[in-house]
Amino acid sequence: MERLSKILTIVAGALVVLVAATVYVGIFAIRKFMPPSLQFPDELKVAKVSIGADKFRKDSYFVDSRLGAVTDLCYDVRDPGNPDLAVVGTDGAVFLNEEGSIRERVAFPSDVERESVVLVERVDAASPFFLSSGSWSAPTALFDSSGKKLWTYGSLRGEDGAAAGDINGNGKTEVAIGMNGNAGVVFVDESGNQIWSEPDRNVWHVEVLAGGGGIPGRILHSNASGRLIVRDAGGNVVERRRLDMYLSRFSLLNWNHEPRPTHIVASDSDAVYIYTSKGERTARFDAPAPTLYDQIRAVTLRLPDSKTYLAVLRDYGQWNRSILTINSVTGETGDLVYGEVLDDPCEPLATMPTKSSEALLVGCQGRVWRYDALRSH
Repeated sequence: MERLSKILTIVAGALVVLVAATVYVGIFAIRKFMPPSLQFPDELKVAKVSIGADKFRKDSYFVDSRLGAVTDLCYDVRDPGNPDLAVVGTDGAVFLNEEGSIRERVAFPSDVERESVVLVERVDAASPFFLSSGSWSAPTALFDSSGKKLWTYGSLRGEDGAAAGDINGNGKTEVAIGMNGNAGVVFVDESGNQIWSEPDRNVWHVEVLAGGGGIPGRILHSNASGRLIVRDAGGNVVERRRLDMYLSRFSLLNWNHEPRPTHIVASDSDAVYIYTSKGERTARFDAPAPTLYDQIRAVTLRLPDSKTYLAVLRDYGQWNRSILTINSVTGETGDLVYGEVLDDPCEPLATMPTKSSEALLVGCQGRVWRYDALRSH
């Protein structure tokens, strides 16, 4: 028996050594043969302000760890004369009054996985929806204004993202879901009932250009070919265009102070581009950054010098980093005046009115940062 015990001990030790050696070789092989684009980019390794440190003051505006990762910053216009700032996270949302105090809190259900939750203004009601975009492991979900789950939509192929708005132009909220694989785009009503499904390959990202006044909207999405695809409310392709880069993630932007977002912002490793909703290039700004970002958001910003600036936030969640850049806007281009690597995955941007201009808000992990211009640029 003692001899058997010694043998088993030796075998167990040999297995431990073998497993350790296998893990070591595996890690070495991954590091050695991993494509350079998937390695930790050098420009993200150190969180710092690389340009324009003397141009902005950065302060912590709001902190609440109960929100989780902040995924949306927008103004709730239920009371047009006194809008609240909605700070939306993966675990809940708060509505802040003008002084930054919490006027209302919403908690999301714990039995539903949540991804990139955003607030959705409704045309036909005072209370908003909250949309969780979904992922390969989590279904798309819609919550009411109290955080109650209304429905979920999932597939074994997984979701790459979703967006909502009045696409049919009938005063109701519809949701367009971009599917993985060759499952294409799925279109559902606000009750979660599928209206139509159109095939496509790997719909990486989807946005909704909402309609209104009886005018239908548009669905914009990227796909496996890296092109911009524009669909009407019936799912028909009305535009198919290749842009300056392989298009995966993008977002909508209120360009030139337009009343609602109708332009697209996207990026490659050297620049940020602005396009119309048809894919026509409007502007290009030098703003170097790695291309493998998870999200890109942008806002136009008015500073005390009365000039317009473009703030762009790119989130690199896989490396727990983000890059914030601010460019002056002079026609179709402009100089880079501020650049920062943030030591946090940060997704949303918003502007906040001040006495003479606007402050910039950046949402990160349970925190909202505020940037104020220190002097004229």
